[in-house]
Amino acid sequence: MLPINFLPINLRLRRAGALPELRRSKCELRVVRDANVFFVETILKHHGLLECFTEINTNPSYVDEEGRLRILPFHHSTTSSHGCKLCPANMCKGKIIDRIKYTSSIKGKNRFIYLGDGKGDYCPGLKLNQGDFLMPRKNYPLWDLILSNHHPLEAEVHEWSNAERLKMKSCSG
Repeated sequence: MLPINFLPINLRLRRAGALPELRRSKCELRVVRDANVFFVETILKHHGLLECFTEINTNPSYVDEEGRLRILPFHHSTTSSHGCKLCPANMCKGKIIDRIKYTSSIKGKNRFIYLGDGKGDYCPGLKLNQGDFLMPRKNYPLWDLILSNHHPLEAEVHEWSNAERLKMKSCSG
């Protein structure tokens, strides 16, 4: 299981050949991104990557009758707050990872590699267990949070700074 949540990384990974290689090696690739369906699918289709992913977790969106893009929250704070103080009201990536982990355990898949770079990637990092990898982009907000925070992380932390290094770490882990 490889939840990937940062699209610019994915595009660099494609150039490095990592996404198709990971997909061929039976990794399930999933997007967990605080963006919107229109944006994510458009970018992935444009770069020929949509078929690499088994699931896209992002804010729902649609084009209204006036041609405007409308974006809705992934978690509706008015009907059911996700209750996480680390995440924005519209999306808790940790809750998404909990659901993915639960459904994956039913299928007998139990290793996770989570790539991230933003503050919103810290919460899902806390949901990872021993044997999982949290791969923060070096010198980005997630990396800084990990270095400065004292919340215990169970996952192994493997920083990365470029697509080739990420490909090497992801494929060898």
